[in-house]
Amino acid sequence: MRHKNALILKAFERHYQEETGFIHFGVVAPILENALFALALFRKKEQKTMLEGKELLLRLLSYQSSSGLFPDAVHLLDHGHFSWKKNLYLAAVFTHLLREFDRVIDKVSKEKIHRCYTFLIDGLKKLELGGALLFLRSLLLEEDPFPLAPFESQEEVEIFVVGYAIAPESQRLKFEEIFSCYVLKDAPFYQGPFEGVKQYKGRLLKSLIEISLTVEEELNEEEAIFDRVWMESVLAPDLSHIKGQAFWVRHRDLREKGDLYARAFLDLKQGLTAALYLPQNTFFDPKTSIYTFSLEGFYEEDTHEISLYIPKSPLIEVHVDQVTSSIFRENECVMIDTEGQTIPLMFRVVEGEGKFIGHISLDSRPNEMEKGGIYDRKISIRTIERSLSCKIELFIGWNQETLNSL
Repeated sequence: MRHKNALILKAFERHYQEETGFIHFGVVAPILENALFALALFRKKEQKTMLEGKELLLRLLSYQSSSGLFPDAVHLLDHGHFSWKKNLYLAAVFTHLLREFDRVIDKVSKEKIHRCYTFLIDGLKKLELGGALLFLRSLLLEEDPFPLAPFESQEEVEIFVVGYAIAPESQRLKFEEIFSCYVLKDAPFYQGPFEGVKQYKGRLLKSLIEISLTVEEELNEEEAIFDRVWMESVLAPDLSHIKGQAFWVRHRDLREKGDLYARAFLDLKQGLTAALYLPQNTFFDPKTSIYTFSLEGFYEEDTHEISLYIPKSPLIEVHVDQVTSSIFRENECVMIDTEGQTIPLMFRVVEGEGKFIGHISLDSRPNEMEKGGIYDRKISIRTIERSLSCKIELFIGWNQETLNSL
């Protein structure tokens, strides 16, 4: 884990201020990130850095409130607001520290740390938690973990990963079976519930999930991993042995929120994805690969009813009936050519009357973090005019389905 920890320490060093001896984001010195820094210093396993980590952690203990919980930042001690998730992560820091470095911390310091940890756990016991947070607390309390319903967000999966790192060996195999359902086959990428999924400069914004799934020797500094993610990955275990079960194309579950209807990985090395945005009342038939949606009531002219975002990459080309074009019409075939496959797309009006035109333009998907840039090709269908009730079928041959199904 030395290589990973070295990358993590680089992220901390970019935010370290000599004047205060704390990690800072602007003028704010956050409690959790400083505790994570202390654990990373211990894991460097040099006498100097372990002493630095111990001194930093002992300084942080003084910011514990009378409830046992910690504020989000050093200057917020008297504000009375405490993040439950961050305090659970702080408890996870203490757990790792006491397990891994019990023999190298002096008796007096260890007693202070243990007393603080016990007080924190007592504070966490009083919280009314649910879902992944309750699951993590049960592991911290060394109880049988609360059974999780299917995950509803990326954040819940990340909390699950943090919990795995402190879980007893007897439970890890079961956890791996659950987690593998959210991991892409043959690639270290998350393909679970879409809430929280982001892009950065046209690339999948990587979370601690991807860091955990990547073989340590292949981890590198990259724009798609933010410093805060590197910092939190102190709590993430090595899960590179996990064999993912999630398919390369995934459709939104009925419980999920947001307009992102489907996501498909077009490249398993860089994590290039297609993102399909459709109206909420869409029905998808997996046998024919046809999306059916109804447009009801009055409409605004030039409304784009569907949007499919394809990475602007030399590895991916888009043609209309085998020629380059920026527009397409009903029953004309759009072909998306990648290195590994060709994906056809076509639409038609099946009920009501309407005139629609398809556009192939340059844009960036709604979940792009870096605003102002153009990182995608956008394939969209625009309303020119239509009746008050109109039904459209959209065919996308994700799995080599033929146009005969439309």
